[in-house]
Amino acid sequence: MPTAIRVIYALAIGVFVVLTVGFGGVTFFPGPESPDFDTGPRPVATVDDKGVRTLPTEAELEAQRERDDAYDEWRDERDAHHRRMLAGVVVAGGLLILAGVAATALVDVLRIGFMLGGLFTVLWGLAAFSDGVGSGARFAVALLTLAVLASLAQPGIRKRVRNALRISDSDDLLPS
Repeated sequence: MPTAIRVIYALAIGVFVVLTVGFGGVTFFPGPESPDFDTGPRPVATVDDKGVRTLPTEAELEAQRERDDAYDEWRDERDAHHRRMLAGVVVAGGLLILAGVAATALVDVLRIGFMLGGLFTVLWGLAAFSDGVGSGARFAVALLTLAVLASLAQPGIRKRVRNALRISDSDDLLPS
């Protein structure tokens, strides 16, 4: 198979790995259901044409407090779910990158497809679930991914990984 076709095929594998991880994650680990929020106006004090001020009733204020509390609780649950999903996606992405490194030259297209899929999975996780984590966690995930990729670019580290996993010495991801 010509190298260009294999690269395109590997990219397609990478994209579908991301889609599989993403759709699998939201299918098997769905987030909390959003409560039915009243989208009507909030109770406020009003002034009529004669200048008489009318305050909201205690029942209206209590109902608004309950809606606000329900929203805050849902938001906290959603943020916790997003943190768990981001952690899972980072682990899945790392495992996919390692699977790509460990794959033998016999499955060269899968090898690069898994590595790209792992990288794209981490990027998707950052985009989809980063609103539930702080900027420090987003930075840590990005830095960890960069460190893994940079370390795997070093011939000595690749050789140690290959020796540990008992795979061939070939560095060529898409041999001709």
